[in-house]
Amino acid sequence: MSSMVRKGTKNEAHVMELFQQTWGKIEPAMIEVFGVLYGEGTVSSQNVKNKMGWYQTIYNAATQDQLVADKLYHKLREWLDALLTERVARPVSAQSKTGDGEKLFSTVTQHYKNYKTYTSFGKVVFNYLGTYVTKRSGNDTVEMMFMKAFNKAVYEQVKGDLRTVILAQVNSRRDGNQVDLSALKAAVGIFIDVGTATQVEEKGKLEVYSHDFERAYLDSLRQVYRRRTTAELTSEGGHYTYLKWVETRQDLELFLARELLRHSSYDLVRNATEEEMIAPHFEKIVEHPDSGCGVLLEDWKIPDLARMYKLMKRVKEQKALHLMGKAMQARIEAEASELMQQFNSTTSDGHLSLERPLVQGIVNLNEKYGGLIKDNFEGSGIFFDYRKKAFQATLKAKLTRTDPKPGGGDATEQKATSFSEVLATFCDAVMKRELKDVVDPDAELERLDQLLQVFTYLEEKDVFQEFYKAKLAKRLLQTTPNEDLEKAFLERLQREMGKAFTHKMEGMLLDRESTKQYAERFASDAMSNGLPATFDVQVLTEANWPSYRPDTLVMPPSLQRCADAFVRFYKKSNATRKLTWINLLGQAQMQISFNRGAKDVTMSVYQAAVLLHIDRAGVASVADIAKAIGFDPKQVKPHLASMYLHKMFSMLSRVDENGEKQAPNKTIQDTERFAVNDGFMHKMRKFKLPTASSGSGAGSGMPTDKEIDGRRNIQVDAAVVRIMKSRRTMSFAELQDEVIRQLTKYFIPQPKLIKMRVEDLVTREYLRRHEDDPKMFDYLA
Repeated sequence: MSSMVRKGTKNEAHVMELFQQTWGKIEPAMIEVFGVLYGEGTVSSQNVKNKMGWYQTIYNAATQDQLVADKLYHKLREWLDALLTERVARPVSAQSKTGDGEKLFSTVTQHYKNYKTYTSFGKVVFNYLGTYVTKRSGNDTVEMMFMKAFNKAVYEQVKGDLRTVILAQVNSRRDGNQVDLSALKAAVGIFIDVGTATQVEEKGKLEVYSHDFERAYLDSLRQVYRRRTTAELTSEGGHYTYLKWVETRQDLELFLARELLRHSSYDLVRNATEEEMIAPHFEKIVEHPDSGCGVLLEDWKIPDLARMYKLMKRVKEQKALHLMGKAMQARIEAEASELMQQFNSTTSDGHLSLERPLVQGIVNLNEKYGGLIKDNFEGSGIFFDYRKKAFQATLKAKLTRTDPKPGGGDATEQKATSFSEVLATFCDAVMKRELKDVVDPDAELERLDQLLQVFTYLEEKDVFQEFYKAKLAKRLLQTTPNEDLEKAFLERLQREMGKAFTHKMEGMLLDRESTKQYAERFASDAMSNGLPATFDVQVLTEANWPSYRPDTLVMPPSLQRCADAFVRFYKKSNATRKLTWINLLGQAQMQISFNRGAKDVTMSVYQAAVLLHIDRAGVASVADIAKAIGFDPKQVKPHLASMYLHKMFSMLSRVDENGEKQAPNKTIQDTERFAVNDGFMHKMRKFKLPTASSGSGAGSGMPTDKEIDGRRNIQVDAAVVRIMKSRRTMSFAELQDEVIRQLTKYFIPQPKLIKMRVEDLVTREYLRRHEDDPKMFDYLA
């Protein structure tokens, strides 16, 4: 390659001569190619072969002297301006004056198509010239020179008329007419190409394209839909079909944006459609009494709800989504409240007859709306929050349980309860597999996840904790629990609430493991030899288990002998520990011979004590039985009734002084006598006797309101002391807010309760009022 060094022997005349010779060779070829593109003949075969020769001619001249290169560059620019003005601009201008927009549209796009081909040709021929001059002097590239020439001679003259024709064609397509999209795209491409060639692109946006076309396009779109939106909404039945119409129109506009416009215009078009068709009307759309979100939820119109979410999700500050969320919250509250009302208005007709419909209904409702949010609302957290608010607001309501009174008849009794207790009862049935509707282990775990989700909505989680713990105790002591299932649920509770929430329940499971070890050691110990019965003992750590009241039961001799043997065995290795027998939780398996066959009957220890005394005495009055087993007559009667009044388990008979059977009497008197019913029969050889209710009072293992309130007092006291110990001095308002924040995970303490506990701590000298301000409190170490 020759170096660009100007030799001193060359003068201006020589430069001019070289320039004229070079241009004289190139110009005819350029004119010939231009004419061919515009239908004025064909390119000679010689010129086709010489295309690279033209490049070489320019290269040789440009490398001999930089002045020649500059002259050729500037000559090309002047020549292009003149050529385009004469051969393109004048006929296009004349066409524009005729007022025939479609003809102008066709003419301009065809001219531009030809000129783009011509530009590609010129870029090859003048490639070296453009590259050298551009690098040396910072001038435009050859391609940019060609485009600027077109911009100056043609584009600036016709851009307004061309834009008008394009917008008219687009509006025709909006009206449903067929248009040539490829021709439209080519016409819009003129605005894009001119913008690209005549300026530097900044932030993905071309100012020329934006100013000359994009703004007008968006303004036209807004005007069209501002007018059409009003017409659609005010038409008869328009509110029913409006969202479908909006979706169709937006899909059309986005399709046109993809096909015709620059990629940076896509979001602007979408924003414009939303701002005209959705943003001004979203409240009316979402809250419409006949077609709004609430109605769609009530009728469960999933496609319409998905469409509403799709169109509303981009409204500024998510205002439309919050309106939809509130509508969903109201609908969930209505459906959940209906389930709660059914519980309150229905009388129980058996185990779980009230709990199962309510809890399963709440679970199904939660899953129903969870599926809606995941599948149709893109899993939006806004809607999950409103779902949570709906269930929290509904499930905190008090419930009333109605049960038939014992003894039959139409009389009923009512008891105040809460959803926390009902959920604990349902979970108990799940753990005992009483529902018998799920057999697959994976399905069981899925149900646990569903129940845990409902649990998170509880305001009184501590109430659930106490009832679930009491029922867990019964399962562990009176049944053969599914330990894997028990542990799986406790693991889920622990992940949600922390280890402190499940600590005691996990301790109960550990006690069960240690009990097995005690049983093995006792069975191998000499003290277990010769016992009158098989004796299984479960040793419980008092701190982990619910509180049970000790009773005054005088054990039957056989049971007492077994109990004494175990106490002696236990004291050998645990001399300092005290054993307290909780007969309330015990069970006895009795082998009883009746005239019609022997039966293996499982019953409570209390029932066994009553039955054994009657068997030994032959005939015994209520007062005699009570005295013999160490109970009051009032305590004995429920256990007698369970073996006397029950139609299927009438193992006892009421008799007179002579031992003759008497008709059953639903009201048992202290003086009435009972004997074993030798004629008792049952189709099963082995069965479990229904136990008399142990009630829910203090010491029964089931939590009472008083016990729950007492635990809450302790928790509030601990929270206040913990906070004040770290802060030393606080106002009551700040202290109250912090206590609520810390305890809300378990329950929401009422301000009145916090005030009472603070006053109590002041009395007990944990705190004192600030001397200068009675609303301030100091911590006393």
